[in-house]
Amino acid sequence: MKYEIFNLDKTLAFKYKKEITSLANLIPKVEYTEEDILADKKEDRIFHSKWRHSLAVFDQGKIIAILIAYEREKESNEQYPLNSLYISELAVDEKYQNQGIATELLKSFLINSRFVCFKSPL
Repeated sequence: MKYEIFNLDKTLAFKYKKEITSLANLIPKVEYTEEDILADKKEDRIFHSKWRHSLAVFDQGKIIAILIAYEREKESNEQYPLNSLYISELAVDEKYQNQGIATELLKSFLINSRFVCFKSPL
């Protein structure tokens, strides 16, 4: 891939919050705010290690793709019965789509993720 993948830490996310929000809003049926992108929790759900697992792709200083992920605690339902590594957003700028960028982001995420099992409160 001719673009570089970087860890999307909170400092980088804050610097590019407007651009990241625009990318996230390419995802159908969602509407994000800058506060949503920077959040470390939503209601009672904590986004554990969000800034360790999230990635960004740049082209000459412009952010062109994101993958935002976090460790999600199990819930008392069938959908999330176990602690898991959860990808919440994956988006590529429309001008850069169909170049394999999302595939490379997913590969990098899967190869480099270090899922640390955390203990759920009982």
